[in-house]
Amino acid sequence: MSFDERCQSGYPLSMAWLPNEPYSGVTGPRTINGSKGMVAYGIFPGIINQMVQHCCPRSKIKYAKMLRAIRDADRNLKTNSYDFTYPVYVQKWKSKTYKDKPFVPVVQAPRVMLIVYDDIEARATKTSLLVNTIFSAWPFLLFILGVAMTAGLVVWMLEKVARSQEFTVKFATGAWDGFWWAVVTMTTVGYGDKAPKSIPGRLFCLLWIIVGINIVATFTALITATVTANTQPYFNINGAKIGAVDGSEEFRLGVQMGAFMIGFKHPSKMTKALKAHDIDGLLIDNYALTRFSKFFETEKTIRLESTIDHRISYGMVLPSGNTKTETCIRKYMKNYRQETFGSISKQLRPLSQRKGSQSDYSVEAAGLLFYQEGLFTDVIQYGCACVGSLVVIGLIWELAYRRHKEGFHRLLNRLRGFSSPSKGSSQIEEKLANEDLTTIERKRKELVMEHRRFQTKWIDQLSNLNSTRQK
Repeated sequence: MSFDERCQSGYPLSMAWLPNEPYSGVTGPRTINGSKGMVAYGIFPGIINQMVQHCCPRSKIKYAKMLRAIRDADRNLKTNSYDFTYPVYVQKWKSKTYKDKPFVPVVQAPRVMLIVYDDIEARATKTSLLVNTIFSAWPFLLFILGVAMTAGLVVWMLEKVARSQEFTVKFATGAWDGFWWAVVTMTTVGYGDKAPKSIPGRLFCLLWIIVGINIVATFTALITATVTANTQPYFNINGAKIGAVDGSEEFRLGVQMGAFMIGFKHPSKMTKALKAHDIDGLLIDNYALTRFSKFFETEKTIRLESTIDHRISYGMVLPSGNTKTETCIRKYMKNYRQETFGSISKQLRPLSQRKGSQSDYSVEAAGLLFYQEGLFTDVIQYGCACVGSLVVIGLIWELAYRRHKEGFHRLLNRLRGFSSPSKGSSQIEEKLANEDLTTIERKRKELVMEHRRFQTKWIDQLSNLNSTRQK
């Protein structure tokens, strides 16, 4: 009896499925309507039940077989053993056949996720590597200092030719002043203690501001790129041992990307192998990844490396030669997309926000790069100890210096008190102050008299000169 005849007559239907959550799964045994057996769940069983109620309202699915691999499904398709075989994956959504059998697309996963093993212990020396990389930029730093020295000499020579007093005339001090001006200008600090006054000097200053800023920006970009390259973990998939479900679209994609692919019969075995570091990573579509949401939230050695825009269409295969039921099923999938997406949304368990994007993984990995390393912790501890020691030494020095100074003044006052009575001392100090004022006043009067004598003498000489000219 054909699939069309069983559907129209209300006979039981059968299905065969591959366990691949959230698309299909099995649980049990359970007792339903007096009969005990396994219960299928997932995206496909929910959609197929709705589809059977629409196209075959008097029929129910009572026979089922769980397949172990996609190759088992291929063998059953040749004999039309089951009415529904799922989930079968193809790359193109519009595919209508799968190995010459009617294929009905149900759901499409838009991306493939590359999950890798994050070896934290292997990154234990990344902090020292980062520091060494930064210090390896010293040739560019020497170039900056050399260019600044050249600019300083040029502006010094321009100001010297213009007889400007802004820079010292002597070569040694003048060159240093020019170098200081060049460094301050190129870093946009601009103290203003040195600035060219001549027109050629100012024109050169405008040129140096533009050139200097670009040089410093280039150096900053070099350091930033170095830090970014060392803090963000990078995984090279070429030649890496990557796991995927045997015969799946992810397996084919991994082969195209140049990875050493290892096939697994079930996705759960892939995650166990990745946790044990038997493989370097795994490829899995973004819907199937939601099944392992708790696993990725708890495992700190697993991270999402990247997402690959590669669509995988999952659907079901029907027996050949049953055009009436096939047409009804295709119309249902076309006209009842809302019910289909409702079934899909109930089965998906999205990853938490902390594990939801590549940038989150990168930021977290960059943070772990420093904060989990003993070298960085030692640097922080020793640095805090040095700063704290300097602060304590400074406070002790300040306190001891003040006490010493106050003691010295007290001792000096005591010595003064022993040498003369306090009343006599005050009288002597007053007398000395009066004598100082008298001396200053006398000196002022002498200067005024000297100025008057000079003025009188100068006027007399000027009068004699005028009288001589008149004669």
